[in-house]
Amino acid sequence: MLVEKGRITKLTGVASKEVFVWISVCEIYFDDLSSDKLTFKVPASLTATFPASAFKDEVEKDDSEH
Repeated sequence: MLVEKGRITKLTGVASKEVFVWISVCEIYFDDLSSDKLTFKVPASLTATFPASAFKDEVEKDDSEH
């Protein structure tokens, strides 16, 4: 695993279940560090982007609302 600012590459041991199939995730990154969009990449170079707020834990969500 290689960690850089706003990016994790050469990731192993992480998978996502998509329509009954587990797919390995090889990279997680922000396209732009000021963005709230987190992108996940699989070895076939396919990507999916989600709001980073979807991955905050409950404590972080509660703190940001106050």
